[in-house]
Amino acid sequence: MYGLRGGLGAEAMGPPVDPTLPVESPDVQQQIADIWDSIFKMGEPGGVMTPAPAPAPSAGAWLNQNAGKVAIGAAAFLALVMLAKAGR
Repeated sequence: MYGLRGGLGAEAMGPPVDPTLPVESPDVQQQIADIWDSIFKMGEPGGVMTPAPAPAPSAGAWLNQNAGKVAIGAAAFLALVMLAKAGR
């Protein structure tokens, strides 16, 4: 089993381990606590990141970005209105 360390993916496995030493598992509870601690510190001064509110989009900017969709929608609505009046 230990002779396979030189093959593909050996760099991801880390250095060889002495099989006579006891195996230590990672402290999962401490890792979770560290993650929660970093999440709660994001908003504090000196924290990892301070979220800023996004600017509110204006109606003119939205219309400029979606002018083609608005024009197609308006044409489809007018066509439906004209078809409904012609059917009466």
